Amino acid sequence: MVGPKIGVRFCGGCNPLINRGRIYRELQRQCPGRCGLIRDEQDEVWDVGVILGGCPVACADSEELRQKARKWIVVGGNMVDYYPVDESKIVETIIEKSKLLSQND
Repeated sequence: MVGPKIGVRFCGGCNPLINRGRIYRELQRQCPGRCGLIRDEQDEVWDVGVILGGCPVACADSEELRQKARKWIVVGGNMVDYYPVDESKIVETIIEKSKLLSQND
């Protein structure tokens, strides 16, 4: 089974507690051809969206953004969906959660 298409939206980066760029690159490496950036001008709806916030505020979250994917995972610093996760496990956690979310469709 091919996994879900994962769209990522970065926060503004004003107070990063994690290396968002490294996390995104690792997601792309582990999900080749299935991971990309969510862009405002795109009409594409992703299977799973990831708000990749550097801190717990998750300022990139908005109602308009939520229309760009069917399901969402929120990374805010060292938290994934408001649960603490070691930075080294964030990519693994995103991939596991995205598979679970896409199975529940």
